[in-house]
Amino acid sequence: MATAPDLAPQVQRWMLSTAALTLLPHILYFPVWLGAVAAGVLLAYAARVRRNAPPPHRLAMLLLAGVAAALILSQFGTVLGKAAGIALLALLLSLKLLESRSPRDAQVFVMLCFFLQTGLFLDTQSALTALGALIGALFATATLASLQARANAAQQLRLATTLLVQSAPFMVVLFVLFPRIPGPLWGLPSDAFSATSGLSDAMEPGAISQLSQSAEIAFRVHFDGPLPPPAQRYWRGPVLTNFDGRRWTRPHPPAWLAPRYPPRGQAVPYQMTLEAHNRHWLLALDYPAAGIPDALYSANLEALSRHPVHQRMRYTALAYPDARVGLAQDTAARSTTLRLPADNNPRTHALAAALRARHADPAAIIDAALAWMRAAELSYTLRPPRLGEHSADGFLFDTRKGFCEHFAGSFAVLMRAAGIPARVVTGYQGGEVNAVDDTLVVRQSDAHAWTEVWLAEHGWQRIDPTAASAPRRIDGGLAAALPEGEPVPFMVATDLAWLRALRDRWEFLGNAW
Repeated sequence: MATAPDLAPQVQRWMLSTAALTLLPHILYFPVWLGAVAAGVLLAYAARVRRNAPPPHRLAMLLLAGVAAALILSQFGTVLGKAAGIALLALLLSLKLLESRSPRDAQVFVMLCFFLQTGLFLDTQSALTALGALIGALFATATLASLQARANAAQQLRLATTLLVQSAPFMVVLFVLFPRIPGPLWGLPSDAFSATSGLSDAMEPGAISQLSQSAEIAFRVHFDGPLPPPAQRYWRGPVLTNFDGRRWTRPHPPAWLAPRYPPRGQAVPYQMTLEAHNRHWLLALDYPAAGIPDALYSANLEALSRHPVHQRMRYTALAYPDARVGLAQDTAARSTTLRLPADNNPRTHALAAALRARHADPAAIIDAALAWMRAAELSYTLRPPRLGEHSADGFLFDTRKGFCEHFAGSFAVLMRAAGIPARVVTGYQGGEVNAVDDTLVVRQSDAHAWTEVWLAEHGWQRIDPTAASAPRRIDGGLAAALPEGEPVPFMVATDLAWLRALRDRWEFLGNAW
């Protein structure tokens, strides 16, 4: 029969606080059910401490441990690896807390806490992570102190603080001597960056609208001169030329060619700090000039890294926003950027034929198409209805609701059907200035897609059909263009000046960290 615990009530309270502080930072990475189970165990332990009740029977604890392992296996398909291992360790930590009855149990519990606190750095090494781990370590050390010292809580916390301060010189030496990795401290090749969000090398309806619901920072930019106006803040990423009727993709393999075009207008130099995204894209201000160190350039003016961007990357670049690019177009490139699937989007083809019948000049066809889209009262939304096989027809004539990928993709189909070479460019548009360091911060919520059309006298020209129906998206950003009730990230949509100032300071510290 279980007996009353040998641990003093004060030790048990320290253990409860330490468990809560250790588990809380992991909640963002846990499945919902795991967070609920951990919270339930903590509440059960708190009730046990309050009643001074004995721990559950060992047989019950073994049964709970088996259920925990089964749940982890069901969720992850394994009990090994980073995600499954951390989740299993969190459940075992919770159960160890619930069964603790002796000083030895408390010591094992504290060691598990230290392991789980270290596990935070497998996902991120931000300043917030370091602060959370430091507070957790302080409480874990205070728990150990409470096992040895018959003092009050304040004295035990002071002793724990003294021990951590005494270890600070050793931590500083390790911080200076060991290389810092701007990403996970360690990770299996298959999952080290599996949760990283960013642009893809393909686009279909709904892809960018999902990405735009994230407030994560994509990159930061420092300009050597004046900040370009919003209408020039187009950050070029993957260029999509192949269309199968629903999905736009890049050519494989791409044609490699350094950007060659006569400089025109004022050059814009800048420094880019690109966050890790596990892909090859090096975002660049339109239109990019060659010069990013060790970068590759495609014939479609894409800048790419030779290796996936696994860690934060800084580089300098140069752009010519007023340049004319692609003045010469060979037959193969023209054929690719005119190609459409047979028997696809018939109503869009009919609209293109009507525009072509009324206008002989390609530039006039483009203007007429944009005017038609404005008159059609197309709605800009993060929650567009699902589209069927004929995606352009469905958006332009049926639902009339879409996000930037719907506008850009449908307009490119319309242009090709009218005999005008067109392609889709994905990237980011806009950004907002951090008031602390005057850098331009571009978030995943600024993800965007637009169209480029080819005209004989001008080369490739950027046409943003989203601006025809939602001009506030270009000048004011995502939140300004969407109606109320849309799932815009809170930190993007908020108008609270003090909260934005706090966010700017925190992000400045995170960038400096």
